[in-house]
Amino acid sequence: MRTILRFIYIVDDDRISRNVTHVMVTRGSNTMVQTFESGSAFLSEVDELDSGVVLLDLNMPDMDGNAVLETLNRRDDRKFVTILVTASASVKLTTQAMKNGALDVVEKPFQPHVIEGVLAAAFTQLDENNAVDASRQAALQKIAGLSPRERAVFGMLFDGGQNKVIAQALGISPRTVEIYRASLMRKLGVNDLAHAVRLVIASGWVPTQSDAAPEATMRPSSQPRLARRASA
Repeated sequence: MRTILRFIYIVDDDRISRNVTHVMVTRGSNTMVQTFESGSAFLSEVDELDSGVVLLDLNMPDMDGNAVLETLNRRDDRKFVTILVTASASVKLTTQAMKNGALDVVEKPFQPHVIEGVLAAAFTQLDENNAVDASRQAALQKIAGLSPRERAVFGMLFDGGQNKVIAQALGISPRTVEIYRASLMRKLGVNDLAHAVRLVIASGWVPTQSDAAPEATMRPSSQPRLARRASA
């Protein structure tokens, strides 16, 4: 059975605190721990880091924990699950931290059982995030395999368009719309429109006006052979 590596990133300007936390969270050969002495140092390497849990100190001189949280939140890639660490937690602080994207707030010095529980919850959340991201990427790859005309038809179907309305908008026959619809369903690996819509929602893809613009799609002379035959 393949061992799953767990990555933990400690961001704290206090060297002693970093070292103590490092010892507390290192649990077996599958745990990889990396420390950073400032928020800016962590952010400078964030693109190269593996997905993991961040133990982020609140009070740091160059860039405090909330500023780092806001920067991570703007990335919107769910690569990290962040735990804010502070010497004095409050309801207001916890609420603000969670609004900024933190999973939890813990007070230091913390007991081993406390940090173990928080890390377990964080890695559970991270696994869920990674599963959703994998599903999203798979859905996007399927949508990317559609032709411009298929995306146009799909976009209008997604908006509730009927075959006759789509045909009129794109300058093709209703039968040709049906052929494109069958083709895109096959490429997406779904059997009906409801499942296709779920796939779009999972992918985060939003049809644009250019997807449905007749000028951006194929001319009738370049349509698939079956489509030309059906409309003849």
